[in-house]
Amino acid sequence: MNKISLPTPQACVIAGGIVRVALMLYGIWHDEAFPGLRYTDIDYDVFSDAATYVAHGESPYRSSTYRYTPLLAMILTPNIWLHTQFGKLVFVVVDIIVGIQISLIVRDSPMAREDESRKDQNVVGERSSPRKYIANDTSNGNSPAAVSLCVLAWMFNPLTMGLSTRGSADSIMAMLVLGTLRALQMQRIVAAGVWFAMAVHFKMYPVIYALPIALYLGSDAMKSGAEAHPISMPRRLLRIATHGKVLKFATTAAVVILGVSYLFYTWYGFEFLWNTHLYHVVRRDHRHNFSPYFYLLYLTFGSDVTGSVGGPMLGLACFLPQAILLVYAGMTLFRDLPFCWLIQTLVFVAFNKVCTSQYFLWFLCLLPLEILSSRVSASRAVVLGAAWFVAQALWLNAAYRLEFKGESTFLEIWGCGLLLLISHTSLIVSLITYHRPSRFAGRASGRAKKVQ
Repeated sequence: MNKISLPTPQACVIAGGIVRVALMLYGIWHDEAFPGLRYTDIDYDVFSDAATYVAHGESPYRSSTYRYTPLLAMILTPNIWLHTQFGKLVFVVVDIIVGIQISLIVRDSPMAREDESRKDQNVVGERSSPRKYIANDTSNGNSPAAVSLCVLAWMFNPLTMGLSTRGSADSIMAMLVLGTLRALQMQRIVAAGVWFAMAVHFKMYPVIYALPIALYLGSDAMKSGAEAHPISMPRRLLRIATHGKVLKFATTAAVVILGVSYLFYTWYGFEFLWNTHLYHVVRRDHRHNFSPYFYLLYLTFGSDVTGSVGGPMLGLACFLPQAILLVYAGMTLFRDLPFCWLIQTLVFVAFNKVCTSQYFLWFLCLLPLEILSSRVSASRAVVLGAAWFVAQALWLNAAYRLEFKGESTFLEIWGCGLLLLISHTSLIVSLITYHRPSRFAGRASGRAKKVQ
């Protein structure tokens, strides 16, 4: 069978960058031609407003809808004195960096394949038993063509291209998350701590990766606990928490997070803590979004339910399924960090109380890393992808009729959100079912070996 010829990873990144610049230029024309239906995301206007205040020495939070770190507004101050499209160019450059990060991670990941007979024992509390890993066939798995395939999945994804060129800042999150993953791959613990700290500073959701990171770095402690007499779970976890690599990572991350937060707190006070972090913890968004909880929160917003004892119980009921699944995924999949983070992020997005299209970027940057480890057939992948896009298209149609035509489509929007939940759940199940178990490792660790 003839092999499909793909361009080099470098060519894929360059071509993707050119397409994004072209979309930026199109966006300028579109906004002038159709001012009532702009290409530019409304969030980009919020960023620019905050950058205006910062450029004049004022707080970015004078912009009432700015709920982000002041660092983002500072980065975009050239929007004011250089060009209004500067921020979009920054996001496009970050998109390109993400493509390069994907290329490097895939290129340097032999991803030693686990013996299928042991695949169900990848848990924290497993009993001591030999685990065999066989090296990936690097002539196939990590060939330039294979790397190009993974890079293409990011650089030419229509959603990622659209978000960055419309002015969404979530490509920065993709860069910070993959930067953490790349540093861990290279066993640069301090650098990984810095990347992780900045990711949590920008948005709090990467904190869900803390558990699998600790288990991954402390896996040596679990191996050293494989003695004649099994060690209790609390003692095993204590060994992990006090492992040198875990302590180094946690200390670095804590110092950076606290240092950056203290700096901005001295400048902007409590409004920094509230808008950057606390607001997102207690946020209850009653406006239409993809979340399966949207309609419930819409009906109870401002009612006696949210102000009584039922309010906390309602929040707990929404949070509990998400929390249980996140912890379980972190404890069972931690040996393969890219896959673990992908599943955790999908769970977080699918079951979150608020979900917008920008959230999809959080797992789309990890999905290309799974391409070479998945046995999902092409036909199944097409069906899963088509179902995901169709659910979004139906939701967008209902949302458009609500916003621009004044039709009451709340139930329809909620139904489409449930379809999207089913789509996400099907994707999670398929990814887990057809994933070839592996142990995340860099090039230096890719030799076949036994793990006790």
